[in-house]
Amino acid sequence: MNQSTEHQPKKEIKSNLFTLTLAVLFGLGIGGLIMILNKRPKLEPIQILPTTTPVLMAVHVSGEVLKPGVVYVARDTRVGEVIDEAGGFSVDADQNLLNLAAYVYDGQRIHVSSQTEVSLQPMQDEDEAFSYPININHCSMDALISLPGIGETKAAAIIKYREANGGFDTVEDILNVSGIGTAIFSDIKELITVK
Repeated sequence: MNQSTEHQPKKEIKSNLFTLTLAVLFGLGIGGLIMILNKRPKLEPIQILPTTTPVLMAVHVSGEVLKPGVVYVARDTRVGEVIDEAGGFSVDADQNLLNLAAYVYDGQRIHVSSQTEVSLQPMQDEDEAFSYPININHCSMDALISLPGIGETKAAAIIKYREANGGFDTVEDILNVSGIGTAIFSDIKELITVK
């Protein structure tokens, strides 16, 4: 063997080791880059959340308003807000005949009288004859019937329950009356009181 091939200079060995180290590091770097680029993102399941559509109530506004007709409002709306939705009072409106702070209910009719209107008959709408909230411990059957979803049968059941149990401690106690469910309760809870 040739002596020069047996004993390579140290410089050439270092160069080969350096080249080999660079090649390994380069290969590892390229491999890591390929792994990063090929790594798929972790997929999360898509959650479809239910949309909440506000439940609108139809309220008929007639008489001395700028835009009489049916307006659609959200629950817990007050008479004053319904009048605003109907364009507000006309110049001839008698604003003193309405309780603007009272809550409205679905299907209610609100009539705004004029200042010159003379009525010899009592108000036609039962809801306007009662001041809300009504006390379910002391009110009449007619007052109970004026509540949305309460007819004669349910009104009689409410009176029977309050007589048998000494009255209602909370408005939620009306749910104990046969025929009164959560849907009716949500419609009347702002219109009733026990105080």
